[in-house]
Amino acid sequence: MRPSLPLIIYMLCTGYLSAQSILIKQSVPLQITWAKNLPDSFAFSESWSYPNNVELKSDGRAGYFNTGFYPELDQMLDSNGIVIADSAIAFYQTLDTSHQYHSLKSETDCYEWAGSDYIIAQEVSSDSVYCYSLCNAASHCSLEMLLVDNKCYVQISLLSIKGNNGEIYFPCTGGTITIDKNLWKSGKMKAMFDLRFKPDNDGRPTYWRGKILAQISKQGD
Repeated sequence: MRPSLPLIIYMLCTGYLSAQSILIKQSVPLQITWAKNLPDSFAFSESWSYPNNVELKSDGRAGYFNTGFYPELDQMLDSNGIVIADSAIAFYQTLDTSHQYHSLKSETDCYEWAGSDYIIAQEVSSDSVYCYSLCNAASHCSLEMLLVDNKCYVQISLLSIKGNNGEIYFPCTGGTITIDKNLWKSGKMKAMFDLRFKPDNDGRPTYWRGKILAQISKQGD
């Protein structure tokens, strides 16, 4: 499992990692193309999902599907997993049912990837932003980017559930990334990318392309 973002920031600040060695010593640095605006559709960012373990139940209300994971909530459910009426207030004060708006729309042929709707963008210094797409139960690879001034360093990290090979990295070998400059200045990352990566052991080249619309978290957030 990759280090948590606060740990990465800590290592950057204490000198254990440099901006260009968090990711990708062997990655080809990409020149960022800055655009005044990106006219393409980013309507995917208007869609949302519930947090993990939350789903709509037969009564039309949000509930959680991994019974047994929250013992205190199990006591508030009937035999069908529906929230008991007089427990509803306490239940929804405990379970996070917030709407999480999508920040990533992309496609890749990387191993063990079944889709991801989210990417995190975090400022790590005055001139650097680190991004990584979130894994989930079905997707075990993450797109990682480090943007430094006008350069973008990229890799795919795969933490496979098959075998015991640990985390495997696929450095970027080329491609393009275009970022909306005005939104970037206001603290948002709106981008389009089309990337190629080092072939795997079978000689199969890998690609990852898509769009990003994400708030950039500031240091200390």
